Order: sequence, then structure tokens, then C-alpha cells
Amino acid sequence: MTRDELGKVLKRMQAAYPNQPFSRSMLEVWAEELKGCTYDRVQQRLTVHIRESRFLPSVSELYEEPVEETRLKDMILKWEKEGAERIEQCKGYRAVPPWE
Repeated sequence: MTRDELGKVLKRMQAAYPNQPFSRSMLEVWAEELKGCTYDRVQQRLTVHIRESRFLPSVSELYEEPVEETRLKDMILKWEKEGAERIEQCKGYRAVPPWE
């Protein structure tokens, strides 16, 4: 999330909770902790919070862990490569039965 987007979120919070003061240190924490989040998801979570609570949300109530996009094809190719490497490592290896 950019600083401009964070500014929009904070303005919306100020409008929804006009009696809650914002300190400079509070704004710095919000900026640092939410920078990796997406603007749309933070806005969605803020909307839900405004509807459900009369208190200012904490960072943890709006924070959402960024989701790393994965591609199934890339994962399958990686697994196949790892499997082939393991097979090569095991060639010529003969397991000894426990009775020998």
C-alpha cells in the first residue's frame, strides 16, 4: 500500500471515529505495518470494522498477510525436478533387508 492510499484509509478512519486522536507515532506504526498489505483488502476490512465496532481498529484488525501468488505449473515442474534428482542419488543403492 502506498502512502497516498494509507492517507485515504486514515482519513476514512478519522471520519468514522472523530473522537479518536491520531498521534504521529501511531501514524508511523500504521504506515510501517500496513505497507505490505493491499489497499482494497484493508478498505474491506475497515468497512467491516466500522460496521461492527464503535472503537478505532488496531493494526492487527486491518492487517492481512500478503499472499504469494503461485503457479501450479511451476510447482509441478519443481517437484518433478526434485524427484528426478532424488532418483539419481538413489541409483545403485540397494537396501539391505533387516534379516541380513
